[in-house]
Amino acid sequence: MERFKLLIVDDMPENLEVLYLSLREDYDLIGITEGRKVLSNVRQQKPDLILLDIMMPEMDGFEVCAELKREESTRDIPIIFLTAKTDPASETRALSVGGVDFINKPFHMDVVRARIRLHLELVKHRHRLEELVCARTAELDVARSAAESASRAKSAFLAIMSHELRTPLHSILGYSDMLQRGMMGELNEKQAKALAGVQEGGQGLLAIINHMIDLSRIEADRMPQDRRPIRIADACRGALDLAEGVAHRKKIALSCDVRQAPEVILSDPTCLEKILVHLLGNAVKFTPEGGQVSLTVVGDARKREIRFTVADTGIGIATGDLDKLFLPFSQVDSSLTRQYEGIGIGLALVSRFTSLIGGTVSVQSEPGAGSAFTVTLPWEGLAFSQG
Repeated sequence: MERFKLLIVDDMPENLEVLYLSLREDYDLIGITEGRKVLSNVRQQKPDLILLDIMMPEMDGFEVCAELKREESTRDIPIIFLTAKTDPASETRALSVGGVDFINKPFHMDVVRARIRLHLELVKHRHRLEELVCARTAELDVARSAAESASRAKSAFLAIMSHELRTPLHSILGYSDMLQRGMMGELNEKQAKALAGVQEGGQGLLAIINHMIDLSRIEADRMPQDRRPIRIADACRGALDLAEGVAHRKKIALSCDVRQAPEVILSDPTCLEKILVHLLGNAVKFTPEGGQVSLTVVGDARKREIRFTVADTGIGIATGDLDKLFLPFSQVDSSLTRQYEGIGIGLALVSRFTSLIGGTVSVQSEPGAGSAFTVTLPWEGLAFSQG
């Protein structure tokens, strides 16, 4: 069984003897009659608890306690005052200088034993908590080391994606484009169709690689920002132009409506372009043939914000699946959506690009009726459009 060590400080030897005889079976005991010797003894003996008298010559109990609490190696040792002083002022002072308890003389040994057990139990719990904190800190150090290693691996992966995959893919796309243009001879219909498939597949793969690189850069805090004036109309037109090809093939009507929005905002044009392109591309992808996709821009002068909303008449999303939308590599797991291509990264990028430029993103959706994604950004407008 664990035996605790107690230091008893009292200038009356008879008091030391009473306490010694009553406590010796349960604890290892050290007795001192002079307050000025306590600090050196505590440093040497390292007791688990101190029973301390107040009225002593040369250095009283208040001074002894204050000295012990000033030193880092001794400040956590619990001190119980045992004293003939019974006035509230003395008890208040004893507790204010760092004592954990105050027992009046003449004392009852049952009370003393109970108080000692209580505070030693608290000591045990504190030591246990300290051990748990140390163990948890060690675990966190291991986890941090693993995270740093993973970050380095991600950086290496990013370099591979950027050079080893993207560079040769650009060559493939370049040569196939030259072939399509007839720069290396005329093509028959079958060859032209095959090259068109190469171009489409290559462009799709290049887009995935670029999305992966964007996500890696953002998560590694390596995405550069370039805050400058952006014309809202140009940003919307550019994103709509990129969505036009697929929308035309699916006979989807695209529309744009700008209402009371600033003509120019200060933000990152690359981030804004990627946000709108991903939202419009997603809307077109999940909207059946003959549907509609709209981009609406609304400015709020009072709140100093601008809202970009991309709405569609697509398949919609169940309420229970909304939490998955902005997670990387996550798609709503249903047979309906699995027929659509993609790795589930577009909306994750929308969320991260939006946060990067100080905005928020929200969604409203109903299965079978379509979805509306709204990106809200701060702005510093120069003038309002009259739309």
